[in-house]
Amino acid sequence: MSWSFRRSASLMHLRTASLLAAGLGLAAAPGFAAQVYWQPSASISAEENSNLDLQPPPVGSTAGYLADAATVIGIATPNSDTTLRPRLDYRDYPTDPQDNRLEEYLEANSSYRSQRAAERARSPPG
Repeated sequence: MSWSFRRSASLMHLRTASLLAAGLGLAAAPGFAAQVYWQPSASISAEENSNLDLQPPPVGSTAGYLADAATVIGIATPNSDTTLRPRLDYRDYPTDPQDNRLEEYLEANSSYRSQRAAERARSPPG
C-alpha cells in the first residue's frame, strides 16, 4: 500500500466526517421561527459491467455492488431558505479492486429575502 493511498484514504474519511458533522450541527441548531426538516434515502444494488475500465476487447465482465446514502436537510424561515444535500456513494468490485471507490457530494443552496427587497418589488418603477 503506497503512502499516497493512505493519505487519500485519510483525507476521504476526514471529509466524510466533516460533512456529517456539518449536517448534524445544522439540523440540531434551528434558528428563530425556523422550520427544520430532513428526508433520508438509501439504496443498495448490484451490477454487471462488461467493460468497466473502457478497455478495447477482449475484456471480461465485472460484477459490482453499489450503496448510496443521501439526505435532504432544509431550514426555512420567513426570510430565508437553505437546503443541504449530502450524499455518499460506495462502489465495490470484488474481482477488480482498483475500481472500488467512495465518493462524497455536497450540494448547498440558500436564499435570503430582505424587507428592502420586498418593498422595492412592490413599488412601481419610476
